[in-house]
Amino acid sequence: MSITPLAAVPTAHRTAPAFRGRIGRDARSGHYAVPHRYRLHLSTACPDGLRLAIGHSLLGLDDSCPVTFLPAVPDRPGGGHAALRPLYEASAHHYTGPALAPVLSDDWSGRIVSTHAPDILRDLDRFPGDGRPSLYPCGAESQIEAVERLCAEGIEEAAQPPDGPTPTPSSGPPRSNSCWTRWAGSSGTWKVRSTSSTAGSPPPTSSCG
Repeated sequence: MSITPLAAVPTAHRTAPAFRGRIGRDARSGHYAVPHRYRLHLSTACPDGLRLAIGHSLLGLDDSCPVTFLPAVPDRPGGGHAALRPLYEASAHHYTGPALAPVLSDDWSGRIVSTHAPDILRDLDRFPGDGRPSLYPCGAESQIEAVERLCAEGIEEAAQPPDGPTPTPSSGPPRSNSCWTRWAGSSGTWKVRSTSSTAGSPPPTSSCG
């Protein structure tokens, strides 16, 4: 599988080669959404891992696509994880970079399918399931992309590394010119709040299904 080196970016967006395999809808795609074939490797200390863990839980994929949770503090230089090293080395010849999470791996081949979190989340939504919600319902693509762009400006900062600040219920979400989201429990909606630049003023709230 080919890998594409990403440009250097801040630590919140980790630098690593990106494996960009995709899961299709049937056997003709090579990688297809069959239960018990794939595995997620996540660290919830990073924004991408936290996002995937939430999506995986909402989809109820614990049995069909199990998750291996990695230590919050990486145990190898460059933010890598020793547990992921065999997968990286099996997937890219003479791989020398850090073995970073998140990873979607193929247990049949012992190789990486993808390390690109947005693709992984969309592909998880393709797994069959009775009565489960869809994270990407047909016809809502433009609205979903708009919310993703809005929240990408600041929501990732809410998932801090172990030595970074952590928001508390009393302090609320970080205030910046961005947004934050939360699941509104029994109401079944995501609350998307655009923060205000005026200290102390409550941000407006909108809902999306």
